[in-house]
Amino acid sequence: NYFNFYLVPIIPVAFYRISDERSLIKKIIAGIATIILILAVIFTFSRGGMIGLAVVLLLLALNSRRKLLSFFVLGIIFTLFLANMPDYFRERLEKTEIELKEESTYSSTYRRLLLIKAGWRMFLDKPLTGVGIGNFYWTVGKYAPVFPGYAHNMYIEVAAELGLVGI
Repeated sequence: NYFNFYLVPIIPVAFYRISDERSLIKKIIAGIATIILILAVIFTFSRGGMIGLAVVLLLLALNSRRKLLSFFVLGIIFTLFLANMPDYFRERLEKTEIELKEESTYSSTYRRLLLIKAGWRMFLDKPLTGVGIGNFYWTVGKYAPVFPGYAHNMYIEVAAELGLVGI
């Protein structure tokens, strides 16, 4: 998940380098970089990464000068992804809603929900300075009945650890 936090925002930069470059070789390099970044996000098989990728690609298509071509390429990307998606990832996507309803700390989705709620409680408990940098993992048990872990949400984790000062 953290890998996707870094990958997804770079995709528009690489994409816009294609149109901004004058040199054909630099345009090709930017195109290859864009494809590599998109594939890297896809091969993480992160649910959050996929949502971020879908939003970024949709925004890029909406802001494109050639909207029809952009949506055509976007359709091809999504079709190829859906056709080649591994069964375990498809099952994981389908189980997300069920896992949230189970309220079992064994399901990764519900556990992450507990971690995010705990992070929000940490922030509300110490809104100015937070619980301290790097302390989310060690403090989460005081705020939710869950084993130590990370929030899987950069904004909640920063808010919980550093408070308003860090944000």
